[in-house]
Amino acid sequence: MEHSAYIDDPNTVDAHGNQIDKWDDPVVKQFITWADYNTSEPGVAGHDRDEVGAGIIVYPDFGVVLPRDRMTIDGEVFEVVGVPERADKAWWACDIVNWTINLKQVNG
Repeated sequence: MEHSAYIDDPNTVDAHGNQIDKWDDPVVKQFITWADYNTSEPGVAGHDRDEVGAGIIVYPDFGVVLPRDRMTIDGEVFEVVGVPERADKAWWACDIVNWTINLKQVNG
């Protein structure tokens, strides 16, 4: 998996002076597993917008993750939604601390 941090710099502009989005070069990282993975497609004929919601579980040493960062997993690019959610306990009451990072991908 690759993590690309969003660069919030008002001086990042295109040739016409319009502000554009920019991300740092990707850094290879590992995640534990998928938290969830779902997709939705509109039920209206002629509409081809597909939204994918996903979450990944990471250890605390994963590093800083902020909204709009990008994660590339198996060639698919997802954008981080919100801030990571802390999970102090697993359902089996162990002392594992991990974080869930919520992701979204929109196609079409």
